[in-house]
Amino acid sequence: MAVAVMTVSLISRLSSLSLNFNTRRLVAKGIRQSLSHKTIALFSTSTSSDGTTSASGGLHQQVTLTPGATYESELIVKKSTFIALARHVSCWTDAQAFIEQTKIDHPKARHWCSAYRGVVVVDSQDNDSKSVGGSNSSTVITERCNDDGEPSSTAGQPILNALQTEGDLVNVVCVVVRYFGGIKLGAGGLIRAYGGAARQLLRESPQDIVIPTTTFVVKGISAKYVGSVYDCVSKFGGSTADETYDDDTGDLTVSITCEWSCKEQIQDSLNDATRGSVEIL
Repeated sequence: MAVAVMTVSLISRLSSLSLNFNTRRLVAKGIRQSLSHKTIALFSTSTSSDGTTSASGGLHQQVTLTPGATYESELIVKKSTFIALARHVSCWTDAQAFIEQTKIDHPKARHWCSAYRGVVVVDSQDNDSKSVGGSNSSTVITERCNDDGEPSSTAGQPILNALQTEGDLVNVVCVVVRYFGGIKLGAGGLIRAYGGAARQLLRESPQDIVIPTTTFVVKGISAKYVGSVYDCVSKFGGSTADETYDDDTGDLTVSITCEWSCKEQIQDSLNDATRGSVEIL
C-alpha cells in the first residue's frame, strides 16, 4: 500500500530498524497456536461464503506507532512484573517474528501474551489481497490475540482492546511478558494487569497518522488540455510522474498519485477538464 505519513508526536522519528531475526531458529521453535483471529470491516460490511468479513467503501487515514523502534514499559502488580513491548509492523508475518523474538529475549518469563491489528486491502469482488488503486478495493482490519496459557480472554483480548481504544491503532503488534511473582491474580486481576500494561505503553508511545494514497494513469492528453490536467492534479494535492509523449500524436501519458479519498473527485475533474477525451486506467 502506498502511504503518505504525517508525524503527530513531538518525539522525533527514530531511524528505521529492520527486523533482524534468525529465520531458521524461528521455524524450529515455532509459534504457539492458541490464537484468536478475526477480521472486521472499517465501513459497511458483507460476508463471503468462507465467513470472511470485508468492507465496502474506500480507504481512510489510519493511526499506527511511529516506525523504526520497539517501545517498552513495565508494570508491577502483586509481585508479578508485566513488561509490555510494541512496534509498528507491516504484516502478520513480521508480527509473528517479533513475538518469537520477544520469547527469545525473555526466556525466563512465564507467559508471552500478544495482540495484533493489521490493515489489508482486498478486492470486494473476490476478496483477494490487492494493491491500492482498484475501483473495487476496500480495507479490512485483521485482529489476532493470544492468551499464551493464561485463562481464556484474560490476556490477549485485553491487549487487543488496548490497541483498539488507545488510538485505534493498526499495523501494530503488542506483547506483554509476565514474570510470575508467586501471587495469583484471578481473572479480573489478569485482565486489569495485561490491559493496563498495554494501555500504559501505548499512551506513552509516539504515533503517526497514515494517509492511504492511490496511483492511476491518464492517457491521450492532447496538447490543449495538458495545462488543465496539471491544474486538476495540483488542486487536489496530487503529484505526477512518468510523463511520456506519443511520437505520432504528441498526446501525453502521465501517472498521477493522490490521496485515496480524492480519487473519484480528481478523476471526475480530469474528465470535465478534457471533455471526456482522455483514458483513465
